[in-house]
Amino acid sequence: MTFTLYQKMKLVFMTMFPGLMKHADIFPQSATEFFKRIVSETMQYREKNNIERPDMIQLLMEAKKGTLKAQGEDKLDKIGFATTEEIEVKPQSEKSDWTQDELAAQAFLFFAAGFESAASAIALAIHELAINPAVQSRLYDEVKQTHEKHGRVNYEVIQGMKYLDCVFSETLRKWSPAIVMDRVCVRPYTLPPASEGAKPVKVNVGDVLYNVVNSLQLDPQYYPDPLKFDPDRFSDERKHEIQPTTYVPFGNGPRNCIASRFAILEAKVLMFHLILNFEVLKTEKTLDPIVLRPGDFSIKVKGGSYVQCRARK
Repeated sequence: MTFTLYQKMKLVFMTMFPGLMKHADIFPQSATEFFKRIVSETMQYREKNNIERPDMIQLLMEAKKGTLKAQGEDKLDKIGFATTEEIEVKPQSEKSDWTQDELAAQAFLFFAAGFESAASAIALAIHELAINPAVQSRLYDEVKQTHEKHGRVNYEVIQGMKYLDCVFSETLRKWSPAIVMDRVCVRPYTLPPASEGAKPVKVNVGDVLYNVVNSLQLDPQYYPDPLKFDPDRFSDERKHEIQPTTYVPFGNGPRNCIASRFAILEAKVLMFHLILNFEVLKTEKTLDPIVLRPGDFSIKVKGGSYVQCRARK
């Protein structure tokens, strides 16, 4: 998704002054009306016909009714490093006061952010494989063995591929599509001094905190040689070294990304079939090391990602 300069300025002002920009629009009116109509009509149809489906619309309907499940900590050995697992929570006593515009906005965000972030992560994973042939060779060995053993892959087979999970987890660490996480303070808290001689910072109820994801995931204090693409950081032997809350490509806690399972699954399936059938090669136009293009809200390689795919024999 590419924003014009005018859209970028409006988005910045919306972030900084949400009250002032409450009624401002970033997207064309036609797109806004389309999502309002499609969400409203779908919800009405499902309620009228008592239909339930495991998708985004169902989540929004449950949120409006106050019966939505939260998401808890990940069971790493079972579902992969970056995904999250649902836990049961007590339903709210009253329905949430969600407007139709808010519901439509959530659906649009799911659509836009899901496609853009997944595409960016896949592109950067492929780029990293092209400039790290040893990693690609090891991944191909796992893909080939899995294909010979199972033939057609399914969810359980993909989730059992540990090195594939390591490769994609390392991609999300080094090139997280989520640039920042914003959270609203719900109770007073005092942050300790950031450095020696500095003063503590008091956070009040209603204050908005912005957490820069890469400031954690590229910090050498937590990840030695952070710019190195090293999937083994997430291996069974080493993943215990990763400190909690220092790896947050999908956020953390009950407000993390609800689409983490889907995003990772679609990326893994694509990479499985790509590496099974093609060798990804570096070309003269392949940037090594990778440098990101400045001036955009999404992560893209400066000048674009160029690789060559050669069919395997």
